[in-house]
Amino acid sequence: NKRFTSGNYGQHLYSFGAVSDVHTGTNTSDVDTRNALADFNEKENVAFTCATGDLTDGGTVAEFIALRRRLDEVSYDTPLIACNGNHETYGSTFGDELWETYIDNPRACAIIYGNDVVLPLSILRTTTNDVFDDEQRNFVEEVIAKYEGCRIFILCHSPLNGSNNGNFGGYYGSN
Repeated sequence: NKRFTSGNYGQHLYSFGAVSDVHTGTNTSDVDTRNALADFNEKENVAFTCATGDLTDGGTVAEFIALRRRLDEVSYDTPLIACNGNHETYGSTFGDELWETYIDNPRACAIIYGNDVVLPLSILRTTTNDVFDDEQRNFVEEVIAKYEGCRIFILCHSPLNGSNNGNFGGYYGSN
């Protein structure tokens, strides 16, 4: 029952949920995701939920439909802010149109919440080299410059190139 309250920096502003790798289409994804979203919305009263990729297992239309159905049933009044992972790009029909049909935010956007910015940074390619391209890097730099003085939460599935953040044990080679 402990809650983060921003330490000595002020009052608790809001809570948000965070999930990753729910892999819609696998055996336990439906129950696991429903339970997580229900906890966020009913017990934690989150303002929004962040999802950092691999929302589907194979990037198929059927998986996106199942995911959307789950979100509409369990998380209908809580926004989901998401970026895609490598598993979404496995589908032969994957692209911005498919993503924006089933996910509420574009793959490249900056979402303002109060004085904070949530920046979902989606993977464009599935190679281990250059997961984020120059256009994305430029977009991130523009957002950071534009919202200087705001907290910026960057959501991404893979470690940012060269940072090794989120790459415990060095599992991801060149990233």
